[in-house]
Amino acid sequence: MRSHSYARTGLALLGVCIFFFVAVVCPAQDVLAETAPGVRVIALRGPAVAVGPDGVERVLAAGDALAVGETVKTGPGGRLQLMFADNTVIGLGVDAEMVIDRFHWDERQGELSTTVNQGAFRVMGGAVARTSPDNFTTETPSATIGIRGSMYAGRVSNGALTVVFQGGAGIWVGNPVGRVEITTPGTGTRVRTRNDPPDEPFPFTDDDLGALEDEDELGEGEEQQPADEDNDWEDSALDEGDADDTTSLDGADIGDDASRTASQDDLTKQTEDQAEESQGEVWRGFVVGSRSYEGVVSNHFYNQEKEDFTLWINRSQGSYHGSFNAVEAFTGSPDYELHELTPAGDFQDEYHMSGEITSGTVVSGSQSDPVIPPGSFSGYGPLAEHVNWGYWSTSYTDESSQTHEISGYWVAGEVTPQAYVQSLISGSFVGEYNGGAQGYKVESGSMVSLNNGQSQLLINFGTGSVGGSILFDETSFTVGGTSAVNSGGFSAQITQVGGIAGSGDVQGAFYGSQANSIGGSFQAVDDGSNSYMGIFGGNR
Repeated sequence: MRSHSYARTGLALLGVCIFFFVAVVCPAQDVLAETAPGVRVIALRGPAVAVGPDGVERVLAAGDALAVGETVKTGPGGRLQLMFADNTVIGLGVDAEMVIDRFHWDERQGELSTTVNQGAFRVMGGAVARTSPDNFTTETPSATIGIRGSMYAGRVSNGALTVVFQGGAGIWVGNPVGRVEITTPGTGTRVRTRNDPPDEPFPFTDDDLGALEDEDELGEGEEQQPADEDNDWEDSALDEGDADDTTSLDGADIGDDASRTASQDDLTKQTEDQAEESQGEVWRGFVVGSRSYEGVVSNHFYNQEKEDFTLWINRSQGSYHGSFNAVEAFTGSPDYELHELTPAGDFQDEYHMSGEITSGTVVSGSQSDPVIPPGSFSGYGPLAEHVNWGYWSTSYTDESSQTHEISGYWVAGEVTPQAYVQSLISGSFVGEYNGGAQGYKVESGSMVSLNNGQSQLLINFGTGSVGGSILFDETSFTVGGTSAVNSGGFSAQITQVGGIAGSGDVQGAFYGSQANSIGGSFQAVDDGSNSYMGIFGGNR
């Protein structure tokens, strides 16, 4: 008798370090830049390389572009996530190999075909899967997987395929001798060889789901041994990279100190204790995000006060943890709220933060649904001198057994002491702040990146006025209207979108010891009912 558990349909699949982002959450200037071939590495931990059709191998880093025909390989402890220009996201676990066979997208239709030869993988279909489902496939040695705007995860081991459907319209799995359709989340199949038909779909148990997880994950109390001297990865181009920066699943360094491991719970507890002893930095800030089901966006989230988003950074231990809350945007009476989402993970520096969202709840009326771990939480560096930013995502299953994805941006840093801001207010100081911005547009339920964001704000501390603009290649937001400045931050309205009528809100805070930087978030709608969400930073 199989006991099915929907609680694990989100899968701890690729360990705590395979991240999943929905739709737009990727660097806008990277994913949609004209020079980009259409696919980028948006999250990476451990060793990974790309091998071209000519056999030339190169070490991969977060932000790197990939081309059709390249083979992506992860090494021991390596995990990565790719985002395609149509917002398809594919994650690979340790010791995995995948070929990008075909990809193109012209905003109306396209094609995306990959081949997974080995290892654990997860696929979240983007626009190609919705508009051209017949052109979206994942090949494996034993069978082909087709998609209909859905999510699925699996493993290829010694040529055999195990795959589970996680949400959306459905998938099919087939080869020359058989084919099955799978439309129930948490249900999957196995295919042993290309000469064997797929097994009839069945509900995956916890054991079935556990078998999809990375085979090199450490059990509690086990030690990870240093790589063998004859390991092929040590002889590859990866030696040119910084192998000592590779981290294990639980955040412990591996290499010469490979035996130092700790569970994620231990790491989080350790960080909390140290933060309580004031041995770490405290970042506060803002978060925006959107909820989608089967690729269609329906709700948006943000926080109005910087105190609702907190990260504790422990540089000496190389770790962070935090908590944030958010409410639904564009409504006077929120139908949805996010309660106590808890990110935690590794911190190398501002450019290298990687971890997951381990817990939290999505509240709608009297219904409260826990998020499915592991979500993802990553940092990508400064948006201004004292302000950092990154991506986050999570998912949850509602009372109707429908799996929803929520994802977006965050921006945070060490805030300016309130006494100093008050002195600027008393002195009627006027500051001009210029910096970057990240954002996305939601049109007809689809998310589209906004590119090359810039912020230009003039803040009069004495009068409490805030004005200026947030600019992207695709549109602009005029900031002004009713505004306020106090020792805790500032707020303003968006009065125009794209130079015509629009509305929205801006909220932000001051960062650095002398209000050297600002950071915040914005939400807006235009006269065509398109919505916009984003973050910004600036230096004076």
